[in-house]
Amino acid sequence: MSLVLSHVSKSYAGKCAIQDISFSVKQGQVFGLLGLNGAGKSTTIRIILDIMEADAGQVLWRDRPAKALPRPTFGYLPEERGLYPNMKVMEQLVLFGRLNGLSISAATERTNAWLNRFEIPDYASKLVRDLSKGNQQKIQFIASMLHGPELLILDEPFSGLDPVNTSLFKSVFRELVDGGTTILFSSHQLDHVEELSHSVGIIHQSNLVLKGAVSDILSAEQPTEIRICASEEAVRAVLAPDVAAAIQTDKRDRWISIPANGIDAEKLLKELIDSGTMVSHFELVRPTLHDIFLGKVGKLG
Repeated sequence: MSLVLSHVSKSYAGKCAIQDISFSVKQGQVFGLLGLNGAGKSTTIRIILDIMEADAGQVLWRDRPAKALPRPTFGYLPEERGLYPNMKVMEQLVLFGRLNGLSISAATERTNAWLNRFEIPDYASKLVRDLSKGNQQKIQFIASMLHGPELLILDEPFSGLDPVNTSLFKSVFRELVDGGTTILFSSHQLDHVEELSHSVGIIHQSNLVLKGAVSDILSAEQPTEIRICASEEAVRAVLAPDVAAAIQTDKRDRWISIPANGIDAEKLLKELIDSGTMVSHFELVRPTLHDIFLGKVGKLG
């Protein structure tokens, strides 16, 4: 494991912020840290980065205390804007690169490369204050990873992005992971977390209430629905009357949907095939990460 949190706790003025938090992240994987506002996500991130000290427990990076490692080991994109509005983009990014150990020439070369990758090469001479919220987020993202950190921590990285730029950010995510970067990120956009993360942890009321590989968490849930592309008449013919009455159809996509509760899906598919029905699609629908999150915390913050 690259990142390991072991029994980490923190209180403020006697009030518990996080309690006995333990999880680990493999090198080159993405970990999604989830929770309502005030659940303890930001406290956890700040302890990892040694911005604040835990009351108990430890944070290790590659078997060494994270607080003992050089600052450029890590990259951080905070939820709040951390940019200087009256500086030009190039000057600002070179400054952040220099602060993280890069030479002026290396920082300039990398800045130009990333501005091109984010499709904003003409913004190098613009003031940050003159950029849109989405383009400011691009600059802040570049600043967090310009120096090539081993661990990249991103707090709400998709904030303020339109669908086109969200897709661009996702592609950069994948490129970084393919290159060996470990990423921990927090987001309220759970569809992005489900898509990008190898594993997740949910913090609720200061405690880690769920953690594990996304694939394992999703597959452990019982199916709630069966979706079939086939003749509705044929499907109704093999179902009990009370189940047939619960059929819902999506005529646009030609889905037939029935509740999965109490249905032997394998038997149903066999009966359809044995009856000579053409089945072009048969799917067991399980709860999404969004559904599981709501089940754990009760609502979105």
